[in-house]
Amino acid sequence: LNALDAQLCDVCLVQLYVADMANFKAINDIYCQTFGHAPPARACVGLNLPSHLRLACVASKSFPSSDGSASGRCGRQREHLHVQGISHWAPANIGPYSQAVQVDPILWVAGQIGLVPGSMQIAQGGWRCEGPLALRHADRVLDVHRLQLSNCAFVTVFVTDPVALQHVNDLWTLSGCEKPILIGVQVPTLPRSAAIEWQVVAVRHDRSSQCSSTTHHPTDSYTVEWSMDTYASAEERDHDVPSGDERTIAMAATVVADNAGQEIDARSLADFLWQGMRDSLQGKAVSVDVIQAQLFVEESCASDGLKTVMERAAHNHLSSSVQLLVAPVVQLESGFMTLQLLLSAVTSSSVSS
Repeated sequence: LNALDAQLCDVCLVQLYVADMANFKAINDIYCQTFGHAPPARACVGLNLPSHLRLACVASKSFPSSDGSASGRCGRQREHLHVQGISHWAPANIGPYSQAVQVDPILWVAGQIGLVPGSMQIAQGGWRCEGPLALRHADRVLDVHRLQLSNCAFVTVFVTDPVALQHVNDLWTLSGCEKPILIGVQVPTLPRSAAIEWQVVAVRHDRSSQCSSTTHHPTDSYTVEWSMDTYASAEERDHDVPSGDERTIAMAATVVADNAGQEIDARSLADFLWQGMRDSLQGKAVSVDVIQAQLFVEESCASDGLKTVMERAAHNHLSSSVQLLVAPVVQLESGFMTLQLLLSAVTSSSVSS
């Protein structure tokens, strides 16, 4: 952060992956010493890692506003929702993190598990009961910020039961909202031995376009399924910014192997993915900033070599300030690898007009 002229107070979201949930309390104790008032939102998940933990954060540089308070990216106001008291509204946080951090137009919501707010105990009944309850918690956090589940650009569903993995879309359907880019992930453990955790990223603007495409690698036997949702930034449009309208873009690429157990050329795959990102944005944006980049890889493919190659390729294709977070998971709902990208872009159509 110091190298990027940023500080801990600029952090909006922390993705915390731990190898042993027995260390959760010790990690929280250290976390308390690091973050004070108005900490970032956080999602914590247990993974099979070669080290004790893996951590990545999203930071938005703060600048003084006219009233002297901290403003976020591009001078926009930063807001934190940090509820610590027991209530029947939604669970208090179980660690030194905020339930949500907003830097317009993006709201990062902390990972939500199926805690009963009044007792702070996990709901009985497994993922079928925990899932709708945890999603309701996310909805109530969004409601405080005058947003709804329909404003979600990304939804990541972490589950510990392989059966639950096949029903993540069904659980979302219960919300009655159109499905955003939704990624189902099976992991070994979750905080409080929960069966499911929802992590959502919302955008304070309407979805202006959706598109999808499928590309097949010309020599290797796998297919990449791309999804891209674009959200219009009315704030920039209404203020007639001369450089063009800003858009928030959510992208996901799911890699599906044609043959089970086939060997993957990591370098070839990495180049194919990043070229696919550029092709998907061709003609839609003249400049792009990567806000968040994460790669979920099934453990059977998640070698140290693949992690290194993917990280280096991301460093070459993205800004040097962007770090790709590689997360080895038990299983994905679809494919063996999913790339998740959150972008801020100036659209070419805006500039031409």
